[in-house]
Amino acid sequence: MNECEELFGGLERELMSLHHFQASEDDVESEHINFVSHVLYVNNMVLVGLKTSQGLKQLANKVEVESSSADQEEQKIKN
Repeated sequence: MNECEELFGGLERELMSLHHFQASEDDVESEHINFVSHVLYVNNMVLVGLKTSQGLKQLANKVEVESSSADQEEQKIKN
């Protein structure tokens, strides 16, 4: 998760520098706030997606383990 956070931190810094270069002086502050909140929103959505993906993989592994345990129990009963 740290690699992902570092990646998006670097991306955020790069985008911020580009954004500052293009913004006029009058609206830098409000645009800066809007831009940062948008980047952070996207960042959070990606992190939530990664956590969800990891959670689904863990759930799939758990179901697989329980399924194989049930299969082993069935074999014991049949024998």
